[in-house]
Amino acid sequence: ESDVKASQFAIKAAKALYFPQLNTTFEIGRTYFSNQHANDKYHYQAQAALTFPIFQGFAIKNTVRQAQARLEKAQANLRQNQLNVLQQVSNQREDVILAKEALEYATAFLASANEDYRVNLAKYRAGTGTITELLNAQTSVSDARAKLVLAKRDWFVSLANLAYALGTLASPELEGKMHEKNNSSSSCCS
Repeated sequence: ESDVKASQFAIKAAKALYFPQLNTTFEIGRTYFSNQHANDKYHYQAQAALTFPIFQGFAIKNTVRQAQARLEKAQANLRQNQLNVLQQVSNQREDVILAKEALEYATAFLASANEDYRVNLAKYRAGTGTITELLNAQTSVSDARAKLVLAKRDWFVSLANLAYALGTLASPELEGKMHEKNNSSSSCCS
């Protein structure tokens, strides 16, 4: 955005070259001789010059065109940056939705694995199930717990990434600088 504003001011400066320019100078000086019979004299000089740009080989016109081209480029860069941010936020939002669904599935899978383990344990105690079935059910519970932990991690990471993309969560370096700035500004007025 600052590049766009700078380019707009550059166009104004280039267009100002079409207008006459007034340049002035003023000088004051003193002549001093070490001889006591010489007169010390002050002298003054003032100059004013008015310059009219009649024809400069289209240099002013080309300067204005270059400034306009830089403005268009800065506007295109700004638009591209805005689209990149929008794309990043959209991607992070989609990641949050997918992570939430994965967390729901992992929770349901753990509940199902616990129920399967409970049934296989009851069958084993009743003598109708085998130790292999019980161990498989225990393995399923362990796998389901691990998947739930990973799903929770992915959920929190996706939330943090979305917050960062939205600008509500700053990088640690920026947080430190902001904290230092706030402390220094608050201590000066105490």
